Amino acid sequence: MGGFRLSHQKGEIAMLHQHDNFFEGLTPRESLNFAAYLEGENRRLRSLESECKVTPEYKATPGTYHADTDRKLTTLGLQACADRKIGDRSKLGGPSTSLGWGIRRKRRRGASRGGLSGGERRRLSVAIELLSEPRVFLADEPSTGLDSAQAEKVVKLIKKLSIERGIPSICSLHQPKTAIWDTLDYFILLAPGGKMCYAGKRDAATSYFEDLGYKCPLQTNPAEYLIDLVTIDTDDPTQSALDEARINSLHHSFVESIKSGELGKEPSLAERNTEKQSYIGPLAQVRRMKIAFNRFSALLGRSLKQNVRNTRLAVLRLGAVIIQAEMFSIIFASVKDGNSRTKSIADRVALLTFGVVNMSIM
Repeated sequence: MGGFRLSHQKGEIAMLHQHDNFFEGLTPRESLNFAAYLEGENRRLRSLESECKVTPEYKATPGTYHADTDRKLTTLGLQACADRKIGDRSKLGGPSTSLGWGIRRKRRRGASRGGLSGGERRRLSVAIELLSEPRVFLADEPSTGLDSAQAEKVVKLIKKLSIERGIPSICSLHQPKTAIWDTLDYFILLAPGGKMCYAGKRDAATSYFEDLGYKCPLQTNPAEYLIDLVTIDTDDPTQSALDEARINSLHHSFVESIKSGELGKEPSLAERNTEKQSYIGPLAQVRRMKIAFNRFSALLGRSLKQNVRNTRLAVLRLGAVIIQAEMFSIIFASVKDGNSRTKSIADRVALLTFGVVNMSIM
C-alpha cells in the first residue's frame, strides 16, 4: 500500500470477518472495555519495541475506558443494548434452546430470544476493529445475515467512521441495494475466475458500460445489472457459452482501457519500509513482562466472568463431577490406604488416567 508494508499484528489493518465471534456471556459495554484495555496494552508494548518513552505512572484498568466506551456506544446506536448479554444467535435460532450434552429446552411461544440482533452484533464488531487506529479497514461481506435495512446501516456506518478516521475501507459486497450502491466511492467488478471487468469510480461505471453497448435500464439498480453482466448461467450450456464470451469481452475491454491510460508504478523493494530492530534494555524487559501479566489478568478475568454467568452449564458440570466422583469411588474401591499398593497399582493407573481425561473434557 503506497510502498508500505502494513501489519495486522501491529493494528495497522482492521479486519471485519464474515462471522462475528463474541463471548456470549458478556455485554457490549464489557466487550468494548476489555478490547480497549487490551489495545492500550498492545500500544504500550509497541512503544517499548520502538524505543518510545512510556510513562511509568501509566496504570490503566478496564474501568479507565468507561467514558470512551460510552461515547462509542452512543455513536454506534448501541446504548439501548449496552448492558444486555450478547448471546449466541446460533443456539437461539430454532424452536428449542441447547443446554449442553444433547439436552434441549423448548422455548415458549412468543418468548424473546434474547441477545443482540445481527445488526447490533455487526456494529459492535466494527467498533472493536476500529479501536486499534488502523491505516486501512477491510470487511469480508459485512452485510451477511442482515436484512436490507440493517445492511444499509452497517455499510453507512463503515463509511462514516472511515471519513472521520481518514482511512480507506475495502468491502466485499454481494447484491447491494441501491442505497448501499450510492454510498460507494469506488468499486471493483469481478467475474468468475477472478477476471476484473471494472475498477474505478462508481458514478462513471454506467457510462463506461454504456459505451461498450451495455446500457443499464431505467429504474434498475446498477449494482444488480452489473452483477448480471458477469454472471454465468450454468444450467443452460448455450447460455453459459454466451455468458463466458461476454465476460471475456468485458475483461479484454477493461484491460485495454487500462493499458491506454497511466499505470501505477509498483514500488520497488528499496522503497518499502523494513522493520527496525531495536535493543530492549533490562528496564524495558521488566515493563514488557508487566504488560504481559496485565493482559493475562484481563483475559483471565473475562474468562471467569463468562463462566460464572453461565450458571446452567456450571450446575450441569457440578452435577457431572459429583456423579463421576461417586462412580470412581465405587469402581476403584481398592485404592485406599489399607490395601497394598502392589494389589491396587493397576487401579491407581486407571484412576489417574480417567482423572486426566475427565479434567481435559470438563
